[in-house]
Amino acid sequence: MNVGTIVVPDDGAAIAALGMAEGALGAALGRFHAVAEAYPSLEADTTMMELMEELTASEDKLAFARQQLNDAVTDYNNRREQFPSNVVGGMFNFLSAQLLALDNPAVRETLKVSFR
Repeated sequence: MNVGTIVVPDDGAAIAALGMAEGALGAALGRFHAVAEAYPSLEADTTMMELMEELTASEDKLAFARQQLNDAVTDYNNRREQFPSNVVGGMFNFLSAQLLALDNPAVRETLKVSFR
């Protein structure tokens, strides 16, 4: 999936790819945090502290956007099943939308790395 690609919520493969990409990003950020913690001189650097704060803010924004998408998908699916929306949805063949979920929630956990 390319940057800027429009993801349609009823395309299960696109939603799964989006979830895998987010999981990979979360794992990479976790490794980055772990490496940064291994070097105290980096943690004390002002630029590094600002970068870590920005990465944390970005992770929070991603989590908020995922939750907002999932809320909208849930609302859409509920409305699609209720009268009179189910009649209109049936006429135009509206499909059920997929929630954005991580296959492996463990990738969201911060990794602990030990350098000997």
